Amino acid sequence: MKKSVYSICGMCTVRCPIRVESENNEVTWIEGNQHILGGALCAKGSAGPALIADRERPRQPLIREGGRGAGRWQKVS
Repeated sequence: MKKSVYSICGMCTVRCPIRVESENNEVTWIEGNQHILGGALCAKGSAGPALIADRERPRQPLIREGGRGAGRWQKVS
């Protein structure tokens, strides 16, 4: 089901008003509230859907093993 919800962006401390479109409980679009911001939104706010859907985003704390850039990480609790 397609849905449009007005909310507040949580990507920084400014807390801009936003409009979020979702379909089947997945965010499909984020923009600034048309009534207040005229649809404008900063890059951090616009990156909201990517933050949720990014498969390479760390999902738990990690400690680097080896030298910088080696790409080896250890999971920690």
